[in-house]
Amino acid sequence: MPATAQALTEPVYALPATAFEALVVASSPARRTVIETALRRLGSRHILVASSVSEVGECAVIPMSRDVAVVDADLVDGTAFEAFRILREAGWRRVVMMSSRDDPLAIVAAGTVGVRNYLVVPEHCESGMRIPPRIHDRTAVDSGRLSERELEVLQLVADGMSNKDVARILGLSALTVKSHLARISRKLQTGDRAEMVAIAMRAGKIR
Repeated sequence: MPATAQALTEPVYALPATAFEALVVASSPARRTVIETALRRLGSRHILVASSVSEVGECAVIPMSRDVAVVDADLVDGTAFEAFRILREAGWRRVVMMSSRDDPLAIVAAGTVGVRNYLVVPEHCESGMRIPPRIHDRTAVDSGRLSERELEVLQLVADGMSNKDVARILGLSALTVKSHLARISRKLQTGDRAEMVAIAMRAGKIR
């Protein structure tokens, strides 16, 4: 996945140990409220909100510590990537893009514009959503020590292949592929295929 070196090496997911300031970008008032609530539980002392790209531009340059921004990838006007670009150019280093769509292609598209923090939160889970103080990053893949075969399996999953397709291409049984995915899931601490792909892409282990 195209990326700048610093995007892959900076601890962009780690929130400050003390009270922090945040920006929430979402079209839906309900979604903004859910994200705000999660951030306040994590210790945010000041939260700005924006519902459009124009509001993002105004908020992005307001003097503040710019600790973390959460952008809803499902903005109604489809300008989430533009919001991301504005924030990065304004100096916001921790920008998390959140989506309710479990779609590997959406993650790949986000990666092409430089997004490195992508969180999939199904809509039915939003009322109880918890944004962790540290979401999976490069170290998750490195410490997990994925084998070459596991990376091959994950690359094919990223290419949109089913378990049956992966088995055929690699000359394995479907059961073996399922076992590889189970081990990958344990190492990366997530059972979500899209998130496994996203973690490996952010780490530069697959394309």
